[in-house]
Amino acid sequence: MLCWAITKIRFVQKSELSNKWIVALFAVKIFAGIAIGFASLHFYGSGNDYWTNNSGSIAELEVLKTNPKYFFSELIFSNYNGSYADFWGHANSFWNDLKNNCLIKFMAFFNLLSGGNYYINSIFFNFIVFIGHIGLYRLFKKMFPGFNYGVIIGCFLLPSFLYFSSGIHRDGLIFTLITMCLYSCYSILEERKTNKKFFIAIILSIGLLMLLRSVVAITLIPALFAWWCSKQFNLKAVLVSAATVVLFLFIILFADKFSSINPLDFITEKQADYLKLAAGNTQISLPKLEPTATSFVSNTPQALANVFVRPLPGEKPFSLIPFEMEWVFYYLCLAVFLFKVNKNKFPVPASYLFPVIVFCFLSYLFIGHIVPNLGAILRYRSIYLPFVLTPVLGYFSCQIYLN
Repeated sequence: MLCWAITKIRFVQKSELSNKWIVALFAVKIFAGIAIGFASLHFYGSGNDYWTNNSGSIAELEVLKTNPKYFFSELIFSNYNGSYADFWGHANSFWNDLKNNCLIKFMAFFNLLSGGNYYINSIFFNFIVFIGHIGLYRLFKKMFPGFNYGVIIGCFLLPSFLYFSSGIHRDGLIFTLITMCLYSCYSILEERKTNKKFFIAIILSIGLLMLLRSVVAITLIPALFAWWCSKQFNLKAVLVSAATVVLFLFIILFADKFSSINPLDFITEKQADYLKLAAGNTQISLPKLEPTATSFVSNTPQALANVFVRPLPGEKPFSLIPFEMEWVFYYLCLAVFLFKVNKNKFPVPASYLFPVIVFCFLSYLFIGHIVPNLGAILRYRSIYLPFVLTPVLGYFSCQIYLN
């Protein structure tokens, strides 16, 4: 029924993909959702986030049935003595609870039809996330007109991205919100469209990202600013993007010198929260951060190595081997792309590409500093891959077709 329904959505129809392609790609998404559900239950151990979220949604359904007023009030009223302080809080705060409440309360409605079955819920969940994939495809179709196998692969089939975005977790929703924001910005900045719906979509997506995973919104905003500057003032995107990175990091490192707010406190506290978690089988050592510029800068090389290089080929456990092979393949693709791109026209606007690289770099830098687990690093970094790799794969597909 959902395979039929997905083909009737106007936004999906405008992708100009045939119904056969839409249903086939949606079926792959469903299979990935079932696969990560099965693997997380049988190989990740008890208490994994995917099944915990599903269990939480079952409990929330009972709350909805017995006390609907309380069910909805938790999204508005704080259970911490009415306090809404500490927006950046990591535990025992209204804002920290809200990012999980948004997901599990949303999932509670699925249980009315699924009876709480994880795998059926994953189908409903991925029905929504698949719209994000379609949005990403429509974004890159603006740059690569016509059917392009590389764009299909980049938007729908990158292995780790497909796998991790298909679990019942915030990752799929975050990817969808990022796509909605970038699609709307492209329409406004590159195509000069002024429809109010695009501005509303940008505000809504950034607002929801701030609730679900605030660091994504924080790193996305300077990237969008760089994009706007390059178009508004007709500046070279690479220079604007580089200046944006420098300015953003300067503010992060030295904000305490001219403000009562120190962003480094947030980063160090976030790392401390991760270090308190039970060590997994992909745990790695991570230097303890201090809320100082010196500590942040000295730890940056290892942070970048953790997120851009690891897992290294042959690094244990052996369950990481598929991800290691995937990562090596991506670097080979990028190397070939950098060698070839100067010889052929690249259809992706620099004003899009460099700000998105800024967004991914700043996000990866944050992940590398705080996450002491390779499995978690793989999951967090996967949702950024299609925004950078799809142009590369689309370019290769074009060159193969032309040759």
